[in-house]
Amino acid sequence: MITLKKQLINEEARCCVISVVGMGGNTTLTKKVYHDVKENFDCHAFIYLSQQYGIRDVLIRIIECVMSLERDEMEKSSEYLTERLRDHMSEEISVIDDIRTKEAWDELKLILPDGLNKSRVMLTTCNKEVALHADLLGKPHYICLLNEDESLELFHKKIFSKGVICPLELMETGKKILAKCCGLPLAIVVLGGLLSRRDKTFSAWSKDLDSVTWHLAEDSNRCMEILALSYYDLPHYLKPCFLYLGLFSGDYEIKSKELIGLWVAEGFIQQRGNEIMEDVAEDYLEELIGRA
Repeated sequence: MITLKKQLINEEARCCVISVVGMGGNTTLTKKVYHDVKENFDCHAFIYLSQQYGIRDVLIRIIECVMSLERDEMEKSSEYLTERLRDHMSEEISVIDDIRTKEAWDELKLILPDGLNKSRVMLTTCNKEVALHADLLGKPHYICLLNEDESLELFHKKIFSKGVICPLELMETGKKILAKCCGLPLAIVVLGGLLSRRDKTFSAWSKDLDSVTWHLAEDSNRCMEILALSYYDLPHYLKPCFLYLGLFSGDYEIKSKELIGLWVAEGFIQQRGNEIMEDVAEDYLEELIGRA
């Protein structure tokens, strides 16, 4: 993380592109770095890239972060808005989260700062080819995997209450489960979260070990299998509520009361005795948060 910060705030007089590559954890890392260094820049923007993104939508979201334009001006062409944005930016940091293809980067770079200023662009991706393509002069920053001791510490922290030690009869099975995670924090957190809700017995853990059929290795697609474990573990009444969240982009803020109202209107909330539907929906939301 220190290396990333140094790259961002150095005095190099060209626009630098810095890539963060990893199967999980890269968004968390870049967000922390972004918040730590953004005050060193005249303006800043952190954009979550939806997989159904539109270039104009991304352009407008960046503009809304860094400058104020009248409505009639915002309705002008993308070419005009790009020029206005570039004229405004001299030293800016922009973070584009979750770029998955070279083609996506080639589109996005047309609306980002060019090489004539001290702006910084940081992107996150699961694809190292995208990172290498984004800036031929730079070196990607790879998310480090945890070693065995670090993995075990995170695993136990996720499963057991503070001060509680893992029973000896579970240690060997726990290590076998961890071996499937290959040191990836995302996988460890997901599996640890699942086991924290299971019985702390050898038979229960052995059953979970047998059900985890994947091995991470170098395949970034396994990330989806890891996340699918969390989804399949949800009770049936929470699944539609969880899937509904996919309608919103990663940086969209919605008030809990509004979300609860939408869930009720969609018919996702089951009647529970004489309770008010909104109260039941609030319990659903709290349960989802507790599983995060």
